[in-house]
Amino acid sequence: MTKQGEKKLVKLLLINYEFPPLGGGAATATRELAESLCRQGCAVSVVTSKAKGEDDSRSDTPYKLHRLWTGRRRAESCSLFEMAMFVIVCSLYLPYLLLRERFDGAVLFFGLPCGWFGPLLKFGFGVPYVVSLRGGDVPGNEPSLNQIHHLLSPARRLIYQHSKCVTANSEGLKSKSLLVDSHPVTVIPNGVDCDRFTPIPPDSESENRILFVGRLVEQKNVPGLLKAFARVGGKAKLDIIGDGPLRLELHQLVKELQIEEKVDFHGWVSRDEITDYYLSATMLVLPSRYEGMSNVLLEGMAAGLPCIVTDVEGTRELIDHERNGLLVGLGDEEGLVRAMDRLLEDRDMRHKLGTNARSHVVENFSWDKAARSHLSIFES
Repeated sequence: MTKQGEKKLVKLLLINYEFPPLGGGAATATRELAESLCRQGCAVSVVTSKAKGEDDSRSDTPYKLHRLWTGRRRAESCSLFEMAMFVIVCSLYLPYLLLRERFDGAVLFFGLPCGWFGPLLKFGFGVPYVVSLRGGDVPGNEPSLNQIHHLLSPARRLIYQHSKCVTANSEGLKSKSLLVDSHPVTVIPNGVDCDRFTPIPPDSESENRILFVGRLVEQKNVPGLLKAFARVGGKAKLDIIGDGPLRLELHQLVKELQIEEKVDFHGWVSRDEITDYYLSATMLVLPSRYEGMSNVLLEGMAAGLPCIVTDVEGTRELIDHERNGLLVGLGDEEGLVRAMDRLLEDRDMRHKLGTNARSHVVENFSWDKAARSHLSIFES
């Protein structure tokens, strides 16, 4: 029995079909939220897919990690078949876990596929759940998924209807959700570890390095970045961190543009290594076609990098043009070239944008704040 005045331990379950080293921004957000909830005094369990060569569970984390075999073959991408396998395997595993553990609530990342477990949690085991929208699960964000979203609309709306709350990580994502589903959405922005991503004084003799971090998929528009970079004047190199289905196509494009000497593909790198790339970069460029709220952008800003991003929902909520970053129009290759040239030539502008960017995220974005926002939902 809890003593009077003693804070009750909250037991929370987080479910995401991706978790580092698998996946992208939502996977990172799941890990960071789990760690922060533990710092808030919660007991946290995470259910996710199994990475190749990784143990089903690990004892070196503050949370319990349950990895399920789903046939996942690639770290950077997940097929619809593999998502379906996660739903099937997790549906079989959850009753066992829920009978063994008594959870006070659950956070389900992505309305689909993970929202599918919401009714099971609520009606089968009395566990209230929050649906966390991340981007591709919102109809209209990813054109290739439009038909699937249309077919699954009744299931999606049932999941939302019985949730404790539906959240989104940006106002833009909330607006897109409300266009197709009338269910209310609460915005809980992503956070960033500002202690880990701390700027270091730039070396005046160091080489100019432009950094891109993300999956090599259509959404991130890396071909547009390469075409613009090929036209940039002066001496600079482009570091591309990440992997994905467009990797071979991008290597071929680099050859066609004759910029092999200036572009380095690094693939996926570890959590510790990625910090070094941020801190040694001259600027960060994200030419995405759409974003929810980019963890990469938050990390780059925390590291004091001047950032160039496309003017789309999610990024424009973070970037105030010419104050803490530069916005370019979606598909505006000429504008992207000018923005990169401008920052390469203007050291003072780089310093101003980077300093203001870090101040903005330090003041407004933290995973502890995001964790407290989630806890307040279950406590209300």
